[in-house]
Amino acid sequence: MIRRKSLIFLTTVFAVFAMAGFAFAANNANVNVNSEGVGQGAACSKAGGFSMEFDTGTVLRAGDKITIDLDLGVTLCKNIDLLIAPAAGAAGTGWAAANTPTTSSPLTAPNGVLTSTGGGVVFKVTGTVGSQRITLDVLEADLNGDGTLNNEGALATPRGSLTVAGATADDKLILFFLNQLTNGSFGTVGIWSNTDFADYAEAATLAQNTLCINVSQFAGTTVHGNIDSVDALTSADKFAFIPSNPQIAHIITAGLYQFEACKAAKVGRIPMGTGNQTSGTCDAFDNETAATYCSGTHGANNLIIQKTNGTWESASYNLTLEIMVNGVSGDNGVYFANTAITSGGYLTETAACAAGSNAGLGGTQKYYNAAGSTSGVTPGLKATDNCTVLAANRVVKFTAEGTSLNVLATGSYLNIDLPYFNYDLDEVQADDAVTVKVTIVKTPCTELFSKEFAIGTFNCIQSTKTYSLTFPYFTETGASNAYWDGLVVVNKSGASGTFKVYLYEQDGDTGVTADITVDKMSMFRDLLVNMTFTPGDGNTGTLGDSPCWIKVVTTFDADGFAMMAKAATGESMGYLPRN
Repeated sequence: MIRRKSLIFLTTVFAVFAMAGFAFAANNANVNVNSEGVGQGAACSKAGGFSMEFDTGTVLRAGDKITIDLDLGVTLCKNIDLLIAPAAGAAGTGWAAANTPTTSSPLTAPNGVLTSTGGGVVFKVTGTVGSQRITLDVLEADLNGDGTLNNEGALATPRGSLTVAGATADDKLILFFLNQLTNGSFGTVGIWSNTDFADYAEAATLAQNTLCINVSQFAGTTVHGNIDSVDALTSADKFAFIPSNPQIAHIITAGLYQFEACKAAKVGRIPMGTGNQTSGTCDAFDNETAATYCSGTHGANNLIIQKTNGTWESASYNLTLEIMVNGVSGDNGVYFANTAITSGGYLTETAACAAGSNAGLGGTQKYYNAAGSTSGVTPGLKATDNCTVLAANRVVKFTAEGTSLNVLATGSYLNIDLPYFNYDLDEVQADDAVTVKVTIVKTPCTELFSKEFAIGTFNCIQSTKTYSLTFPYFTETGASNAYWDGLVVVNKSGASGTFKVYLYEQDGDTGVTADITVDKMSMFRDLLVNMTFTPGDGNTGTLGDSPCWIKVVTTFDADGFAMMAKAATGESMGYLPRN
């Protein structure tokens, strides 16, 4: 008897738990995410997309909200602004049972048992560059029948809803988003760019339906999306997400890309034109052939980008070339001419430097002026011209989207043949340094490379102008000093240059370093004890045994900083130099 009562009791308990399990399943959402490899320190790279499976009994009401917060230090690097909606032209119906697909993304109902009430619903997915949050709002589709969404959030009493109704546990709603697919993949439904609530006529692109993240400030090894939700009626948590923090990316060693200098190549100097502004001659110049550079100054450079840890991938790329003058973009007097921009992949450095078989870039190509407009912008002629460049020819940026770059999947070298350059004599000055910023993105959003390539410096005779910084106090610079003394010298110009450090000690000894090179827009930093000083004339003692002041003489516009600290106690001080 006892055994029989126990059996009845256990059966009842199991029944209760079974019913509870069935009830709790209503607001469960299984989350599936693919984890993408993201290069360490990447400013923008592709992460994984989402699918959420909502169980039988779940009701998605207008005003419900789902949020996905990225890990600390990870932000969005592209805006997200999408609608998951019925087919174009069906804006007024929302997700109704009649038009809910059973087999296609981004919204599927495997058993075809969804029911819609009120005006129906659509799903809006948003996120802002620089933020950590992705938001998915459930919105009333068309309460009034006028073809427009009625709310940008919760209604006072949410009416539009979508219910996962069915008799078995297999009945479910699956919602896909940020999964890199576009409308053509979805049959009668799709992902729509959120620009017009009336008809959702603009289909989203691959880039718009891809999660693109910035991990440059992230110290971890895996990136997660931490998911939460709010119920439109109660403002409480609504869904139990399983898992609640899925992994969307993992950090990998980034592909290493760098400019590869052809042997004996050197950056040349560009003549300042002859004659006057209106009738003078300012010939276009060509980086690859050295045409019209100052005689003997240019090495017929080729723009080569090497992948140092493998070979280029056969993929779709976006290429941006932007002219910079002294490290600054905009309308600064130098412009692309109308020769073709070509590229090619090569197996060896020698072949890449020869660059005999580059091909057209293909893809979608555009030319921009300094205002970012493509309207009426046409590259100017490379032929001999007067020294004024017309507004329509002031091309400062070129883009090619969806290009293969003609890379070789077995090759590590990419050659990009730049066009000729025009310049306006009224706007350039002697010693202006010209570079081209090269940015390569593997679509839809993985930035592989972004650096400036040196083209040349105006004026055939190099300027002898110098700049000086005075640092009025350092402690002794010798190795036995209880303090360490640090020096920073910043090159603020758009061209590399050199500097010397002149040392003056309180006991009368002097010294000077050899020339030290600093790249454009870069800095030198080191301890004085690590620098080699040649004693000056009249030295009677040993350098490094007395407090000192120093003068830094540079060939570039400079700034700097001094720092000293006592290693044993942490006492420290720092200051800016005097000009």
